[in-house]
Amino acid sequence: MKRHLVLTSGRSGSNHLVAALNHQRELCNYGEVLGSWTLPAKLWSPMTRLGASNSSLLDVIYSSSAVYYAAQSLSYVRRKARKEVTHFRQRGALKSLGVKEFFIHLRDEDVLSWFVSCEELSIVHLCREDLLGRALSVLRLKESGRAVTRVGEGQGRALHVDPIQLLSLLDDLEVEAREEEEILQRLSHHRRLSLIYERDLASDEAMSSTLERTCEFLGVKSVGLPETGHRSAVSGKAIEAVENRAEVERAIQGSAHAASLALHQSS
Repeated sequence: MKRHLVLTSGRSGSNHLVAALNHQRELCNYGEVLGSWTLPAKLWSPMTRLGASNSSLLDVIYSSSAVYYAAQSLSYVRRKARKEVTHFRQRGALKSLGVKEFFIHLRDEDVLSWFVSCEELSIVHLCREDLLGRALSVLRLKESGRAVTRVGEGQGRALHVDPIQLLSLLDDLEVEAREEEEILQRLSHHRRLSLIYERDLASDEAMSSTLERTCEFLGVKSVGLPETGHRSAVSGKAIEAVENRAEVERAIQGSAHAASLALHQSS
């Protein structure tokens, strides 16, 4: 069985993409496994205190049938409880097994080296080019505590933004973007499919085409775009939902991030 990695940054639509991939009969993606908030990382935590590395966790995730069927069972029960479409796939029927990880978790040299040396690894790189939109999405997440917007839900109330906090966050995201390029260079020997959030997840039509291309890249036949329960947040401009928009725009225009505002001000 081949292995794949959905490599991305926070607030870039990866939950929507992975949910769609997990409806394909010959694919399975565990989602995030290295973040401290995830169940795999929490269960692995006692092992790290005994000296085990996160790369050893990746070995287990990709190789263990017991872990695979435990994860499938848990997913099945959770989806059934939420009255969502359930699926339970036999491991032997899969053509590709993967995880989704954020670039920040590959700052761990041991983890990065594991992916660098991983055989038959295909990388789906999902990038969000609009750093201002991403920053505002991060701030909304911090306010609401909700990582996923469901179908039928609106954007919620207007977001009041602290300009100083926003500019600091934009500084951090620019650093992350440079690190992203460095990490991609380390992984450049692997097959890669590059996706852009604003283009490839912009609508159901775009998402359907993206899913088709991603399945072809991973060597499986697409069964079409399922109803994942996730709502795309690409449409519209994030700045429009900012309560104190004029104040925020003035702050950005007077900073090193002025260029990031152009997309939001264009017609």
